[in-house]
Amino acid sequence: MTVLKVGDLLQLKKHCKNRNRWAIVTALPLYRSGLVTITYLDTRETGRAAKSNIEVYNDKEHGNGQEEHNQETRQQSR
Repeated sequence: MTVLKVGDLLQLKKHCKNRNRWAIVTALPLYRSGLVTITYLDTRETGRAAKSNIEVYNDKEHGNGQEEHNQETRQQSR
């Protein structure tokens, strides 16, 4: 698992109740090392999630769509 930081974009894993909602990490409490505090982007509601139940998304792992767009543009211009 990657090191979590405040501001990381995530979704909960498929077996979780709120699995289809995007959220960001808003706090990493030192007293509860297995939990993170998150804020859902659709309702701005806060909650907690176990670190083992989250999937973090970032530019390095998943790309930001820019490279794919550039390739499509190159192919169309030929």
